[in-house]
Formats: sequence, C-alpha cells, structure tokens
Amino acid sequence: MGVAIGSALVLAGLGHDAYGELLGHHLVSGIGTAERPDLAMGWYQSALVAAPVFAPGQPERNGLIRKASMMMNGQSAAPVVQPEPVSAPGGMGLKGFASKAAGLLSGTSD
Repeated sequence: MGVAIGSALVLAGLGHDAYGELLGHHLVSGIGTAERPDLAMGWYQSALVAAPVFAPGQPERNGLIRKASMMMNGQSAAPVVQPEPVSAPGGMGLKGFASKAAGLLSGTSD
C-alpha cells in the first residue's frame, strides 16, 4: 500500500488534487496507514474542488463523499442520495468506501 499512498502524494503534490481522494480513502479506512478520518477530511475537501478523475460521469458522487467524510468526523451536511453497499465478486476484497458510507448514512456502521 505504500506505493499507492506514495503515488497519490506525488500526484497531489504535482497539482493533481483529485488524487487526494485516494489518500482520504486510505486514511479513513486505515489501509496502509493509521486510521485518521480527521486528516482524511482535508484530502477529500481538496479533491472535491479539483476536476474529477474518478467516475466523472457521476455528479452525485462529490456530494456523497462530502457528506460521508463530514459524518465520519461527527459533522452534519446536506442530505444526499443513499448509496448502495457493494462488494467485490464472490464476496472477496476489502470493504469499500461506498459500503462504509452506506453504513454511516443508514446508522449501521461497524
């Protein structure tokens, strides 16, 4: 995971702020680093004002990420569309950000 975090840091440092979203995901989930939702929020905020690079055809995505990052830090925000939890085929893989956000918004976070 160090390569993923390092690559995102380099890209964000070169002015590609949208890649800060990856750092936010790693920090909020504690993947490859300590779990720090307080630090993740800053990365999410800078990524949300940049030109999207992940799923640019989903305009509701930024609102969902903003709401979830604020809720993970004990803040509230305007309501957004309820996300659907997803998992990798066959139930394999790590729990995704969308699943964690769906749990927060429905009140069933782990």
